[in-house]
Amino acid sequence: MRLRDLRDMVVRLLDCPVASVYAVVASMEDIQKQDCEETGHTVCVLRDTSKPFEETVSSIPQQSLRTELRRVLSLLHVDTVDLALFQLGKLFENTLKRYMLAVRREGTFPVSPGDMNKLSRMVTWCGQVGFIHDETALHFLRIKRNERTHGEIPSHEEREALLANSPMIIRFYLDYISLISRELADIENSE
Repeated sequence: MRLRDLRDMVVRLLDCPVASVYAVVASMEDIQKQDCEETGHTVCVLRDTSKPFEETVSSIPQQSLRTELRRVLSLLHVDTVDLALFQLGKLFENTLKRYMLAVRREGTFPVSPGDMNKLSRMVTWCGQVGFIHDETALHFLRIKRNERTHGEIPSHEEREALLANSPMIIRFYLDYISLISRELADIENSE
C-alpha cells in the first residue's frame, strides 16, 4: 500500500495528526518502507517475521521439525503470537523428549520414566547427566512454556508486548532446539 494512502486512511478514520501516523509507521517493526523509483511513491510492505530465524531453522537436520518450526514462525503476528510461543515451547519439549528416548535406547545416559513425566524433570535430567551444563537457560525456557500453557489468554495489548519482545525468546528456543536436534541426528545416524 502506498504510504500516502495509508496515511490518509488513518487520518480519516482516527482524526489524528499526519505526523502521528508517520511516527507510528516508523516504529512498526513489521512494516518496511520502500521508495519506488518508477512512480516516486513510498510504499509500506509487511515483512515476513519468520525470515530472521531461517538460518537457524535451515540448520536443523530433521525435515519434519524444520517444517513445523516454519509453520509456528508464520504465526508471529499480534493476533497469534501467544499461540506461536506456545507451539514453540511444545516443540522444544517434544524435541528434548525425543532426544531422551534416543539416549535411553542407545544406553548413553540413564533415563527413567519419571525423568520424562514433566518438563521440569527433563530439564533437571539434562543438568544431572551433563548434557546441558547450565540448567538455568533451560529452566527459563520451561517457565516461558508454562506461562503460555497455564497463563491467562493475553489481551491485545499484552500480545503486542509479546510480539515486540518475542525475537529474544524465539532465538533462545531455536538455539536449544537446534542443539538438541543435531545431537539427536548424530544418535539416529549412528544406529
